[in-house]
Amino acid sequence: MLDDQITLRKLTAAKRPDGIMATTTEDTTIFCDVSSVSASEFFAAGQNGIHAEFRFTVWADEYSGQQDVLYLGKAYRVYRTYRPDVDHIELYVEERIGV
Repeated sequence: MLDDQITLRKLTAAKRPDGIMATTTEDTTIFCDVSSVSASEFFAAGQNGIHAEFRFTVWADEYSGQQDVLYLGKAYRVYRTYRPDVDHIELYVEERIGV
């Protein structure tokens, strides 16, 4: 099933020794199943100003709340998650414009 790959990106803001705030990134590439969102998901998200793109199904123990996803050279933002069973979690994403 999980035969595609995405990169989960974790952004962390921390103060450097010189007192300036800096953002660091931690990327983790994992296997996933990619599908389009359903029509009802697309329209429901659209009513809230979200342009739903994909649903990525990943192993639940590999996801730890990251909000940024990279897939095929594009950046996406997780706008909701759903846990269909104990082993998997679905990440619903919209494209991040300008990233």
